[in-house]
Amino acid sequence: MDTKEAKDFLADQAAQQAALDHTPISDLEKRMMYFTESDPASCSDPFRLNDEFEEKYDTAEYEAKMSQLLHRAYKRLKAENPGGKLQWDEAISTLEKGDHYVLLLSGKHSPMGARKDGPGSKVITYGGMFVVGCLLLAKLARDPRIPTWVFESFGVLLLVLLLLTMFFLAQQGYRALRRRKSS
Repeated sequence: MDTKEAKDFLADQAAQQAALDHTPISDLEKRMMYFTESDPASCSDPFRLNDEFEEKYDTAEYEAKMSQLLHRAYKRLKAENPGGKLQWDEAISTLEKGDHYVLLLSGKHSPMGARKDGPGSKVITYGGMFVVGCLLLAKLARDPRIPTWVFESFGVLLLVLLLLTMFFLAQQGYRALRRRKSS
């Protein structure tokens, strides 16, 4: 699924939910779901679209309305159509590779494009734990009352943290290479 197909699917689901909820949704509101500055295939003239939208609509009201529609559409698909839920998840996964306004509307967008659960945050978490562990081990090494089995156990723990850090760092590098090759 490419970004255009992903947005087509989500916009169609929002329109279906709007019809079920008897909530009017204009063509411009639906087109605004395609907004992005970084993908001309799914939004050819984002600045003109944004200007047109801002002349007619309040952004906060629009985002609240579309967020509710998308949330209810997802719940409906999850309950009624497992295949549709899988397609939804695939659409979101496709769009998460870029910066798309519909992700903000669906509640799947993190500030500044950072994913809280991504490999980058895991590198920071486990790497930080490794560094703190090394500092603690150096501090404990100065105390002659600490038995050697404590150092050995702590060393194994630090090795595991180092391996986890390296794994997530390699995973992040691999994903960056894949994104570079695909664009």
